[in-house]
Amino acid sequence: MSLNLLSICWVAVFVLIAIGIVMASRHLRAGRMNSPAIRRFDLEAFVAVLDPEDEAYLKSMLSKPAFLRLKRKRIRVALRYLSRLGANMAGILQIRNTEWGLASENAPFDSAASIASDLASHIRVLCLIAFAKLSLEFLFPARQFSPVELIGDYRSLKGVLAEMQKIAAESDLAAVPVL
Repeated sequence: MSLNLLSICWVAVFVLIAIGIVMASRHLRAGRMNSPAIRRFDLEAFVAVLDPEDEAYLKSMLSKPAFLRLKRKRIRVALRYLSRLGANMAGILQIRNTEWGLASENAPFDSAASIASDLASHIRVLCLIAFAKLSLEFLFPARQFSPVELIGDYRSLKGVLAEMQKIAAESDLAAVPVL
């Protein structure tokens, strides 16, 4: 009798695993078929989460255990921001490869698209580095590993995309995402 019960449990486990695999593959396929979603990114909030002066103030006002708890919460929030920023950069790179490639006969737009693509690639690499630094800071909260170098590049990318939006509006070209 216990052999029957054990085999029924194994079959149930395999069925649940199969259902999970099918659901995950459908979710992943649906995500690839849609156009890349560029989601809003609040740069000022991201900068505020990473502000070293704010951190120093909190460190002086809170007890050590309370400060470490709060610092880890702030790092989790910063990691979510980095994840969104990296996903946005991947979306820009995907748009560059698909939609902006059709506008190659417009030289100013193509030049700006190339600059935007380079900046997006660079920011994506910086996101990976910042993710590693913040992960280390999460493990060792007494240390400070600041990922502020990507903020200037992000502002440059916003400027390039704004320029591309003007060119696209004048020439009826492909849509340019707003960051």
